[in-house]
Amino acid sequence: FSEGVFPRSLNLLFIYGVRVLGCTDVVIEVHPRQVNYYRRMLGFMPLGPQRPCPRVKGAPAVLLRLKTKVYERELKRWTGQAGPGGAEDEVAENLYARFFSQDQEERIARMLARGRRPMDAEEIRYFGLG
Repeated sequence: FSEGVFPRSLNLLFIYGVRVLGCTDVVIEVHPRQVNYYRRMLGFMPLGPQRPCPRVKGAPAVLLRLKTKVYERELKRWTGQAGPGGAEDEVAENLYARFFSQDQEERIARMLARGRRPMDAEEIRYFGLG
């Protein structure tokens, strides 16, 4: 699973948030057992304490945050664009190694931006956001 679909799906979320929307941070909510995975594989850091999540029947959850500066730095490092001194021997242990290159990301971002349509009022209500 970490070989293909999952890393590329995450990458697409980052591309949309960072490159299309201009977000400065990416925030995710995960089960406490997953915190170390996201810290090790992507550089996320805890944003708050563990709390019950009402969206999953009170299951424990932790907010994690990744600053886009960290994302940009790690993307360059792991996709071989940072020059010499990369961590080629560690590539299998990092999801950035399976992300698109920055050039590919820019092309994908342009395509996503062309099709961008904000949610209408009905969609906002449906997803419980308003």
